[in-house]
Amino acid sequence: MGNTINKNHAWRLEITFMETMGKCFNCFGLKDFGEAYPNFLLKEIEKGNNNVRRCAIQSLIQFILKNYHLNKTDEIVKRIVSQFSEAKNYQARIAFLQVYEQFSQHFSRQFFKSYNLNEVAVALASDKVLEVRKKFVENALNIRKMTESDDKPFLAKLEGALLKNVTDKNKIISEVKF
Repeated sequence: MGNTINKNHAWRLEITFMETMGKCFNCFGLKDFGEAYPNFLLKEIEKGNNNVRRCAIQSLIQFILKNYHLNKTDEIVKRIVSQFSEAKNYQARIAFLQVYEQFSQHFSRQFFKSYNLNEVAVALASDKVLEVRKKFVENALNIRKMTESDDKPFLAKLEGALLKNVTDKNKIISEVKF
């Protein structure tokens, strides 16, 4: 269904579909639904416009929150890291930082630490593409919020990455508003 919707550029239908499915998690068995739905959402995060991406990320968050099978959460988060943060396509790397931003509103510091998400986000601070570095700078406060205050080495690394980008000669990054 998702591919047909994408071909018609009817992104509003995609959003309606995801919102409706989000209300029906308990109506489906995890075995079938738990495989197909996250795959669909990850494709929408990667390929969708910003409205679709935002909705897909929110739907994925709800799926993880309502999913009581740790191995499924592990699989999804590991796929997010490998599929987005390590992608050749810079828009996928930006999508990772968008996922990070929304995850930071719903998950604990321990969640971020267990999946090494803070390290992955800081690694994007030195991305070769300006838009990715800009998104990193916009996320710096979220990264700080998701870091334990006693993790001095990581905080120093974060501060160094942020300072390097904020003092960048490129005005676009140095003028990012938090």
